[in-house]
Amino acid sequence: MMEGLRAQMDSFLVEALVNLRHRLTVLRMEFDIQRFMQNPHQYQFEFQHLPTFYLRCAAHRVAQHYGLQTMALNNFAGGLGSKVIARKMPDSKFLAIYYRKSLL
Repeated sequence: MMEGLRAQMDSFLVEALVNLRHRLTVLRMEFDIQRFMQNPHQYQFEFQHLPTFYLRCAAHRVAQHYGLQTMALNNFAGGLGSKVIARKMPDSKFLAIYYRKSLL
């Protein structure tokens, strides 16, 4: 990874990107957030299929990287665990520095 970008990135997410098991999931999360940020009519985003605590933590970190407010909803309908919701805030921003770039 490029050192300049790495210094500006969340260390948890850097480690997740290095881990081949989680890399694609984290990159997909970022892609979904970027699409969400570009849609001016959508104010809330729900991350899909986060079966582990680690992935839920990654979802929070990716969303917070873009200035989104996040929350976890535990034991939602059906009792299948929890989900992560991200909401746009006035200080939310679409960043030029993103995690996919750091892998080049």
